[in-house]
Amino acid sequence: MLSVIIPARNAAGTLPDTLAALRREPVHEVIVVDDGSSDATPELARAGGARVISLPPSGRAVARNRGAAAAEGTLFAFLDADCVAQPGWAEALTRCLARAPLVGAAVRVGTSANPTAAERFDALWRFQQERAVHEGGWSAGANLAIARDAFEQIGGFDERYRAGDDVDLCIRARRAGFAIAWCAAAEVVHPASRTLRELRRRAVRQGFSSTVLARRLDGEVGRRHWRHPGGIVRGHAALRALGVEPESLDSAERRRMAMVARFDYAGRFVGSALAAVRRAGS
Repeated sequence: MLSVIIPARNAAGTLPDTLAALRREPVHEVIVVDDGSSDATPELARAGGARVISLPPSGRAVARNRGAAAAEGTLFAFLDADCVAQPGWAEALTRCLARAPLVGAAVRVGTSANPTAAERFDALWRFQQERAVHEGGWSAGANLAIARDAFEQIGGFDERYRAGDDVDLCIRARRAGFAIAWCAAAEVVHPASRTLRELRRRAVRQGFSSTVLARRLDGEVGRRHWRHPGGIVRGHAALRALGVEPESLDSAERRRMAMVARFDYAGRFVGSALAAVRRAGS
């Protein structure tokens, strides 16, 4: 039985589409963990057929753990509240979980008809799931599944994280002997960030969590961006840090994406420095 667990905070604009797609899938249950929303997220979740668990603002890792604790299924699938499962997602995910207790599945970045520079930048690099699974042994929580017994054995998500808890879970699972498999057929669509402001906020969070991951997991994953400031002034270096080869772009788009990449890298640098300062002061 597959239980789908969705942490959500102020997701009223995206959650209905997420739940509508899941109603067409053969899942046992959908649990939305409302993480202290101030909008209509819990009401829309109930209207969309989900079971709702309400929390004060607690963070994504806590929300995911509370959803898993309430779930009835033997298999857990974690989605973000803005991810739309494509037809056949649940059956494909279940088949992949028969091969391995941990599964990272495909996330396609969706853009508008006339994508902004921020959207095009997201589509270039974000959610490189196949590479993350094969080369890093981890998957983003936007489309991540795990057998219940494996989840419980490793103790679920580490609730100290505000971001990066999905990466940490996968690395701890692998260290405990649980293999991770790539599942190309179980695809979801995640919307690209539309504005530079969204990019900056996310970059700060990711820079912070990447530095925390590098410290807690002995450098196996993560990056201490504060030690490598070159990406702030060199756009090509910033692109390569995200796994994008600048020469793959035409000259005009390469210049535009290099500028956005520098902006993004500056946010990561700030977040990384904050993580280092807090560690030094603790």
